[in-house]
Amino acid sequence: MERWLRKEATIREAFVLAVAMIVVKIGYSYVLGIAFPQLKDAVDNAPKLGMTILAFSTPFLFLFYALMEEVIFRAPLSIAEDLGWSVRGMMVASLVLSVVFGLLHGSPANIPYQGVAGFFYCIMYLKCGGLTGNGMKAIAVTSISHFTWNMLCIANLYCHGVRVV
Repeated sequence: MERWLRKEATIREAFVLAVAMIVVKIGYSYVLGIAFPQLKDAVDNAPKLGMTILAFSTPFLFLFYALMEEVIFRAPLSIAEDLGWSVRGMMVASLVLSVVFGLLHGSPANIPYQGVAGFFYCIMYLKCGGLTGNGMKAIAVTSISHFTWNMLCIANLYCHGVRVV
């Protein structure tokens, strides 16, 4: 895996990786919901924030949120790369960052969903330039992928009857 990660992805490869990641996340979420219905119940019954979806500002807010989350949760990987950490050490850091990413998205029940997504974003970050000193490209790719996922989630909520103001 280290050899694969060390070869920086081209823009085309990054796009394919982002699309593949979204497809895998959709399938993973579906399978996880079937295999462990108690996880889905825990997420569904978690305290709600009462967020109203604002149709015009939603894309801008979610782009900002995705960018900030990617900077906060992927920048430590750049620092680790600058400090000369091994790929194995960065994978361990990726796991830790992913658990924190999942916890900060609500509750421990979110770790299997958002935590795994966070790990995918770490892999994408490393593959798309995080290991070769091209952190801006890596942040851009992961932010766009994260934003796309967030907007797909909003579209799903809209299709299930969440009122858009």
